[in-house]
Amino acid sequence: MLLEASACGLPLLARKDYKPETVIDAKSGYLAGSDDELLSRLGDLIVNPQLPFAMGRTARAHSECFDWDLITGRWEKIYIKLVAER
Repeated sequence: MLLEASACGLPLLARKDYKPETVIDAKSGYLAGSDDELLSRLGDLIVNPQLPFAMGRTARAHSECFDWDLITGRWEKIYIKLVAER
């Protein structure tokens, strides 16, 4: 769900425990260590109306790193290299 939200240009709020690659802390959203911190960060997004837009733009741009066309291209190169080495 985080990747889908970032692809839609939404700022992300997630727990640090999960270590999601899709969240760049304080850039595309926030990683929080507790529920209280999550609520605090949500408050930051509410009181600063420009912040969600800026983080959303960053989230959208970062989500493109997870595009399947890019990922499959990388895997293809790895497989070709491994087959050639055999």
